[in-house]
Amino acid sequence: MSKDQKNNYPLEFKIPSAHLAVESGKSVAQTARDLGINHNTLHGWIEKYSDPNQLALSRKSTFSSNFLQF
Repeated sequence: MSKDQKNNYPLEFKIPSAHLAVESGKSVAQTARDLGINHNTLHGWIEKYSDPNQLALSRKSTFSSNFLQF
């Protein structure tokens, strides 16, 4: 894959990935490597989906209600 190509990950992947990064006890960088994504991408998801106001807008996923628990 070219470095210029942007990946679009589904919300059903982003939210549980962010949750895993926070809850796993591993570093965000290690979790990102395990998931095969860039660590900066994962940091962005953690920041975005840990905000309850943003999660309220993203309730399309069943994972979002679980993520509110952390």
